[in-house]
Amino acid sequence: MKTHYIYLAAMSEKNCLRNKKIALVLLMFILQTLDTTIAQESDVVLKTRFENGFFETQAHIEADATKQTMNSIIANIAVHLRNLEIDSLQWLLKGLSGDEEGKNLIRVEYEGGAYEPTTEIIDLFIGIHFRNSHFRNIKISVLIKTDNKTYIEAELKSSNFFLKNAHGFLQIRETRARPQFAIASSVSFGWFFNLFISTSNYSSVAEWRIQSVLENLKAKAKP
Repeated sequence: MKTHYIYLAAMSEKNCLRNKKIALVLLMFILQTLDTTIAQESDVVLKTRFENGFFETQAHIEADATKQTMNSIIANIAVHLRNLEIDSLQWLLKGLSGDEEGKNLIRVEYEGGAYEPTTEIIDLFIGIHFRNSHFRNIKISVLIKTDNKTYIEAELKSSNFFLKNAHGFLQIRETRARPQFAIASSVSFGWFFNLFISTSNYSSVAEWRIQSVLENLKAKAKP
């Protein structure tokens, strides 16, 4: 299967707001900020476990759509990212920000970004609000890959004191019943944050974030 890389332009003052939205899309795949609540009713099936130092989440939702329609959605997401048409992805980000952000144990805010064409990597600079502390200018280097049809993948390329490893995967999965949108994420934190992050509170955040994305995808695919 041939892999194509998504190319992202360097940030300028003129497109600052647009790049903030880009950051939300990228961080959606690799960062799970800690929240205390989760919707009780959902068609999403998901599970989070802690194994070998990694918080691993698997989730999926069946879609009332053909595989061709779902392929088109994945392809359009990839095209909009490549062309920096992030306004066209507001439907995907629905429910991922707003009042709920204030309830997080760990809150992530976007501070800036830059694209390095020689490595095809986007460098995000974020601030972390953790309890009564505020850590600024944390560099998160992310590589986004896609086959323009069935999957989009995000991978952390360098570790820091906040994130040690992170990987996210959005794909279409065929079953005997109906096709599914599926998300898998694997995250390990630096030693300091590992002191405070338990499986239970990480699960609530991963499930809340991923659940929203999958529900948005299902709604988009509905005839």
